[in-house]
Amino acid sequence: MKAAIAAWSFVPKVNLIRNPIFRNTALQFVGKGITAAADLLVTWLITRTLGAAGYADFAKVFTLVTLFYLFLDFGFNAIIVRRLGHKPSLLASEFSTLLSTRILYAFTLFMLLCLFLFLTPTDADAGYTLSVKISVLIFGLSLFTQAVFTSVNAIFQHRLDYFPAVFSASLGTLVGLIAVIVSLIFFPGLLSLVTAHLFGSLVMAATSLIFITRLAPIRLHLHLPAIRDLIFATLPIGLMLMLNALMIRLDTIIVTVTRPSLEIGWLGLAYRLYDNLLILPLFCLNALYPIMIHRFIRNPLHLRRLVWRSGQILLLASIFLALILFFSTPLLIIFGSDMLPATPALKILSLALPLFFLTSLLQWTLITLHRERTLITAYALGLIFNATINLLAIPRFGYLAAAATTGLTELLVFILLLFPVLKSFQK
Repeated sequence: MKAAIAAWSFVPKVNLIRNPIFRNTALQFVGKGITAAADLLVTWLITRTLGAAGYADFAKVFTLVTLFYLFLDFGFNAIIVRRLGHKPSLLASEFSTLLSTRILYAFTLFMLLCLFLFLTPTDADAGYTLSVKISVLIFGLSLFTQAVFTSVNAIFQHRLDYFPAVFSASLGTLVGLIAVIVSLIFFPGLLSLVTAHLFGSLVMAATSLIFITRLAPIRLHLHLPAIRDLIFATLPIGLMLMLNALMIRLDTIIVTVTRPSLEIGWLGLAYRLYDNLLILPLFCLNALYPIMIHRFIRNPLHLRRLVWRSGQILLLASIFLALILFFSTPLLIIFGSDMLPATPALKILSLALPLFFLTSLLQWTLITLHRERTLITAYALGLIFNATINLLAIPRFGYLAAAATTGLTELLVFILLLFPVLKSFQK
């Protein structure tokens, strides 16, 4: 760990890769390669050890808690990075406000998660069973570790230095992998499995805090006016992100409640593999967003050129990845023959991959242009469309309807975001 921190301190002096976008995107790709490989191995171990039914229960836990991960973002980092872009000298105070706000928010989300479990029927052999609910509560504690890690990332994003974040995430993932292997060997079951994941998340958060001590003091400062100002400043972005999160994950809850348990396992496997690709444009945009802010401040014309070039790269990359994903679906046999029904769902999702890549760019472009209300409208309409189709189609047609609706919803959102961006750049 000390060697990693020493190496991190030396990297800016060497700086072999001068382009910050390329450097940080490449670094995040390396980190994602590590976490994706570990994630695939964990998925393989679970399906091979616990079978399709065991993986279905794990998918119920994982998809529900990670939905709250998406809520946890709320756009706080975007506002803090924007503020530090104007006044970098306020790093310590802004980080304190961010960390305090997000931990309070994580507590609120955890209470809402508990309320959801309380209100949801407890079935004996389907839906949210008692063991699934207990596992959700255990894994739900990772909301607090995720709050810490996400908050620390705002500082690394501002500094255009992602090595600490990548190292922390990779270490946490590898430790979590070891914990999963131990749990499956000695204590095979859902409760030990989610505890292992929680332990890996704890290591990730603790490691990121060690890195941040060199940049800012770690203190929780419950200064209510500052917290209130951050919440109000973030509210448009936060509402947009929450609507987006519900839009892309509401189907998993509907499938869990209305369909046989095996179907959420198949859909969960397809989504878990698919999400490893959806995160890729975010790596580029994490590195790109501070640059977009500076370009917009200096000259909006420079921002338009940057967005156009980035869009071309993202489109070509997404088409290439979509083709690979579509034609590699027969490889799902490695997770066991009883998981092969996930194949058509993954094929359907692969067709929508370019839309997700380009929508991410449009989303952060509108945030840079201070057009958050446009995003709220687009994602609200997307959520209404998604919820309506899923409530009608999933009970009748099952998990494949959920996958198809995801792609159609993203097409709608892409259209709703594209025209405002084009209109803004024409001014």
